Amino acid sequence: MARKLCFTGLLIISLFMIFACAPSQPVATPAPKQPAPVAAPTSNLSPTTSQSSASQDAWAKVVEAAKKEGKLTVYTVHLFGDMGNEMSKIFFERMGIRVEMVSSGSSANLIERIKAERRAGSQVPSILTGAGSFVLVAKQDGLTEKMGDIPETRDESIYRYDPKMDKDGHMLSQQLLTMSPWVNTKRIPPGTEPKTWRDLLKPEWKGKIGITNPDTGPNAIYVYYGLTSRGKLDQPYFTELAKQDLQFYANVGLASSALSQGEVPLAFSNVPAANSLGPFLLEGAPLKAIDMAEGIPIYRSGAVALLQGSPHPNAAKVFINWLMSKEGVTIFSKYSGTVGFRKDVPSFIPPQGQLTPANPIMMTLEDELEIAKIQRERTLTKMLRGS
Repeated sequence: MARKLCFTGLLIISLFMIFACAPSQPVATPAPKQPAPVAAPTSNLSPTTSQSSASQDAWAKVVEAAKKEGKLTVYTVHLFGDMGNEMSKIFFERMGIRVEMVSSGSSANLIERIKAERRAGSQVPSILTGAGSFVLVAKQDGLTEKMGDIPETRDESIYRYDPKMDKDGHMLSQQLLTMSPWVNTKRIPPGTEPKTWRDLLKPEWKGKIGITNPDTGPNAIYVYYGLTSRGKLDQPYFTELAKQDLQFYANVGLASSALSQGEVPLAFSNVPAANSLGPFLLEGAPLKAIDMAEGIPIYRSGAVALLQGSPHPNAAKVFINWLMSKEGVTIFSKYSGTVGFRKDVPSFIPPQGQLTPANPIMMTLEDELEIAKIQRERTLTKMLRGS
């Protein structure tokens, strides 16, 4: 597996890409490892027997119509490469519906492409997937529509954290980002880790905290917004934190490398960490995620939406339902090295990188827009750099 690290896999990194002008072309994102093909599913593509007969009949009609449509196209910034190929292959084997994945390194390009197709009266895609911020922009531009009933999301008991839609029912979140401090255990012996966010203001942590530059990476912004927006910390805390001689890194890959090699003993990152710390964890780097008493922000990252005017609306709904099934979540989690929403899907993160916060601070898809504003206005950058 290549150790080329970039910040495109992170949430707000994808938002940053919305304003980028990179050409639209397939891109590769590092995955923790090449997973084995997924076995036959134990989760169905139709409602369970405990659900009402009317619901089952309604969904059966959707499935029947989907098979008649026979195909769909997905515009995506993260279901590509081996992951996208395996998803397309298995979904066709299950349903007889062909899925074409069209990927791009630029979220902005995908959105503009959809708009151009609409103006020409020849819309191609039925589904849009990517960072929640990216899909929210598409929603604001009037490109998405309410997706309606998705059977796999009805039973919230099977989820670690239920996969909430946005308030208008246009989007489903696909993964979680648990924003915590990480330590290098060779630099920070067990039992000496910080217990609270305020511990990081103590003199012994001066010069020992690494963060990604808030202008180019999201980790510090996620921590800042999650804690201040829910009243766990205030802005003066971050003004004080800035006095701790923070070590800034240009991107999350460099910050992850510095932490893994012991250049800094602590850094802000996320669980899952497939596109930051994941490769280092798999190689045995001495890394550990740390809980904090005030709470750990958990973001609903990655979203899928049904595009308005979809040429294959029923096939799109069936595919979205499959993405949320045990089989779909398993494939996504294996390739991305993430913790899936479902309890019946194992974590693909090494144990030392797994974290179940004692005080989870759950964020919403809509919070992504506030994150974007903070990055755009350089709010945290100015606070941490005193400018």
